[in-house]
Amino acid sequence: MSVTAVQGDWVGFHRRALERVIGASRREVRAFAWGVPLTGNNWPATLEIEGQPAASKASDQISLPLRSVTQDYFKLLGCRF
Repeated sequence: MSVTAVQGDWVGFHRRALERVIGASRREVRAFAWGVPLTGNNWPATLEIEGQPAASKASDQISLPLRSVTQDYFKLLGCRF
């Protein structure tokens, strides 16, 4: 399932959606992922290095793509660590 826009309480939305998915299927594991690899989706984030001065200009900031998953994401994919 793909969710493209959530207005308001997005944390609550994801919690309720995960509960409904587990109730509607025989799967024991469910997960959400934001910025799934190979989709081109991600949230831009900036990085600051502890002990170093913050960048004074936006163009000097270190930026990287942010991705996030819920706790059972890798279990759902069958990854074992």
